[in-house]
Amino acid sequence: MTRKRSGLYWIRVACVVAVTMPNCTRCCPTGFGSCQCNWAWEDCPASGNGCNSCSSSSGGAMSVDNPFEAGSRGQSFEASVEDEDGGGTLAFVTSGGATYLVASMGTRGEVRAFRVDANALDEDPLTVRPTALFPFDGDGPGRAVSDERGHAIVALRTSGAIVTIDPRLATAGERHAVCSSPNALATRNDETLVGCGSGELVTLRTSDFVELGRVRLDGELDEVAVSGDGVVAGAGTTLYALDADAGVTRRDAAGIVGPLRAAGAAFDGDIGSLGSDGFHAKTHAQASVTDLAPLGDAAAFVAGGEAWLRASADSDPIPIAESLAARAVALADVPGEITRRVVVVRSVEPSMLVFFTVPGIPSAAAIEPLE
Repeated sequence: MTRKRSGLYWIRVACVVAVTMPNCTRCCPTGFGSCQCNWAWEDCPASGNGCNSCSSSSGGAMSVDNPFEAGSRGQSFEASVEDEDGGGTLAFVTSGGATYLVASMGTRGEVRAFRVDANALDEDPLTVRPTALFPFDGDGPGRAVSDERGHAIVALRTSGAIVTIDPRLATAGERHAVCSSPNALATRNDETLVGCGSGELVTLRTSDFVELGRVRLDGELDEVAVSGDGVVAGAGTTLYALDADAGVTRRDAAGIVGPLRAAGAAFDGDIGSLGSDGFHAKTHAQASVTDLAPLGDAAAFVAGGEAWLRASADSDPIPIAESLAARAVALADVPGEITRRVVVVRSVEPSMLVFFTVPGIPSAAAIEPLE
């Protein structure tokens, strides 16, 4: 792959400048001779005073004492992820017409939720604000996936359970014991698939988490995904394919099997899709792929600790977060007055959330350091 740095370099410079500026999308008069910063979804209060600038607004920055202050832009949270696995800790959830990002933080023992909104062209292109924090001390929250009900399902590896998160209502459901060390999750229709460190592949009914089936495979399952009418699971260098009749096909690969995400897959440095007639490689990443987020023909992935974006099946991958020690990616279309394709990258050192809008080529909307 050939790196195209020039345009991205200036985008990165512009974003660093933007982060230092007031986070204001709408400057509103308070009625007391001053102005405050409101967000795209917040109307200005009725007042005869005009506002030309919000450079000294107190409404644009997040309070350190209250990290979930209403109206604040999704800013920062500390994260230490040295002992976590390679990825799968970010999930987009659509609920009530809004888009949410759910981030699972294993070593901190917590899960955080953010609301992501695409704004009009004359405002900040993307607004992100934290909405909820869920403490899971000692439970080892790991993989997070979205279901069709507008919830996120999070694996609690240490506790051997899964839990449902509703980011819109900021609530967590009951825990459901499933197996020893639930490492991987996937959903389809009203089913939740759990890949376990004990080698079990467990199928649960999502609506009530009643167990529908359990298959024991060899090795520690660290990947599971839906492929057509079947299921694929990865354990080290072994790929298992399970058809609709629970028949199991085993394939030993030369390199690492994983990650598997929905229609995407990765065999060591080859990224492509899994079909009924086998694996179709579309991109060679020149390094082991540790996380992958497909969306239609687009895909974001982490290879060699750097995040890349392939905007379409025929396009070359573009580095979107160089030298950030990236570890997890998520990719989604965020609706709004203007729909924007958003890539979210979480990195290890320095720990960051990076939001990109993608209208053909990536342009950074916000880079928020985790302080």
